[in-house]
Amino acid sequence: MAGGTLAHHIRDGDRVTVVVFTHGARSHAHTVVEEHKHGGGEKSLGGAIDLKQEEVVDACGVLGITDVRFLRYEDHILSFNPDLVLTLAKIIREVRPDVVITHSPFENAGLTGAHRVCCDITYQACCASAGMLEGEGTPHRVGELFYVWQHGETTLGDYAVPRFPAILVDVTDVIDLKVKALKCIKSQYYDGFAEKLYEACNASHGLHMCVPYCETFMRHYPEVRRRLPVSEHNLLIAQQPMEKTYATLAQVLSPDNTGSGTP
Repeated sequence: MAGGTLAHHIRDGDRVTVVVFTHGARSHAHTVVEEHKHGGGEKSLGGAIDLKQEEVVDACGVLGITDVRFLRYEDHILSFNPDLVLTLAKIIREVRPDVVITHSPFENAGLTGAHRVCCDITYQACCASAGMLEGEGTPHRVGELFYVWQHGETTLGDYAVPRFPAILVDVTDVIDLKVKALKCIKSQYYDGFAEKLYEACNASHGLHMCVPYCETFMRHYPEVRRRLPVSEHNLLIAQQPMEKTYATLAQVLSPDNTGSGTP
């Protein structure tokens, strides 16, 4: 949902920290669950947790991200809890980020699923970080909070709210890295359909704006400017020959067996 954007920031010299709330083994280690389901499972929960962590480290490494923090909270039912809020607030005070990215508060119409809870925890942690937390470091206020705007699932909840993001980040230049990174998450079978997933998600929102592959965001705070913002991309597609625009848009990922797609 945001890997290409983070890769851009890394390339531009920014520091990027990824915080993983839960170990993911109970709900997202699908290969391990299948082994247990069909009677051949021998991996322990601890082994599955280590496997998930290794996958995330490998995936982040592909994008150039080396600062990955694992909190290893239980994931079978993720609920809002003050302990996790304070843990994240402490990390925010340590890292002191200008920008924080988290899940959308509107996913699945705001029902309390794991992604929505992550959003709630992150927002409250940003607020707590800016206040007076005794013994938790120097207060730090985050400048910008962004929500990823994903497709979600094909349910009533995900169609009950607007599905059109306000910000598109063109990640066409790093889509091959996104594919390679996602293929690292083998426990969720992503190595078999990474190209298909990004064609369905990263390509669809950019279609009408003539962006081959993009990531989508909404900002929490309004943007304050002296004059109206003008997108260089929008001016370009308004002025350049339409044939060139559609030739660029027509790029398609080529699936292969090495873990890197080429647009």
